[in-house]
Amino acid sequence: MSKRLEVILIHNPGRRANRFFLASPGIFVFLFLSTANAGEASSAVEKESLKAREISRFHPQYGYVFRFPVYDYPFNNSDGYTAPSMRQSLELTKNGAQAAHWALDRQLIDIGGKAAPLLSSLSIALFDLLNAYLPFGYSWLHEEFHRAVLSRRGIESYNEVYEFEFFTEAIAVSGIEDQALIGFKRRYPAEMVRLASAGYESEIELVNRMKRESFFYSIPGHLDLISYWYNIGTTVSYIHITTTSEADRTTERLSSGEGDSIGDRDALGLDFLAWVYDLHRPDEPYEQRGVHPGGIGVDRYILRSDLTDEEKKYLKLQSNLSFINFLSPFILGFTEFHTCIPEIYVIICLISTQA
Repeated sequence: MSKRLEVILIHNPGRRANRFFLASPGIFVFLFLSTANAGEASSAVEKESLKAREISRFHPQYGYVFRFPVYDYPFNNSDGYTAPSMRQSLELTKNGAQAAHWALDRQLIDIGGKAAPLLSSLSIALFDLLNAYLPFGYSWLHEEFHRAVLSRRGIESYNEVYEFEFFTEAIAVSGIEDQALIGFKRRYPAEMVRLASAGYESEIELVNRMKRESFFYSIPGHLDLISYWYNIGTTVSYIHITTTSEADRTTERLSSGEGDSIGDRDALGLDFLAWVYDLHRPDEPYEQRGVHPGGIGVDRYILRSDLTDEEKKYLKLQSNLSFINFLSPFILGFTEFHTCIPEIYVIICLISTQA
């Protein structure tokens, strides 16, 4: 049984009171303790729909819903106290991005005149580009999902987003000794596979969360549109690169610049090469990867040339399937559809909520 204590901030940008609150525009705070079976996703459509109907009573116009899971059990109790969990890092990134999107849009709509929509879109695009390299931004979320898999088993690591290296080729999860990864692969081979895929999972889950709230809470589709394209686009391009010869050149370039310090090395190298490699080799000892090119420690990074022909085909298939993430009306700015026939409207809503 997992338990989560959340603070929910509902920002109401409206200018009129409603029958529930005779209040000026502001932020309403709600505390609740939610419980769910560990195997059940908290984002289940039925639960979100009920919650949306309850919360939507308090804001007559569109407004973001900011959740702050201040306590996530049992993850936060792992190895003394461990944070953030995947859920906590996801909400922090979503909250920061959407708060910035809303603030930029409202300010520029008020002062921009006829050029306001263009200025709003450009400013949000610039913010999202920078947000990819900032703490609590998109890359930070990607790396925190990797770290959460390790933290759950008491393995400490460091998110190098905190080094503030803007527009760098790669951001590492470092500070991990080889012996920790050797033991992790031996005891938890399935979680070794999850370790490699967790970053991809974070970006897709972020986009799905934004889409769902846009649908349920009537948030204008253009506000988070660039986030959709950025996160889906980087994920699809990442997995595509690992199917080409450029993957090996990138890996060799990263390895050559690392030096002798094992703690400075990334946990994985290119995520999807490590993912498909360990997926097909659950019983292979981690140390069998060989010696690092520098002569010290395990060679952690998998080359595309290390994969069998079957594994390369499997990776190519996953690369092709990743384009399915673009098949959504949300990434074109459509968050809802209206029809004069109620029955058709209901069917469309059901299809949308199942997406």
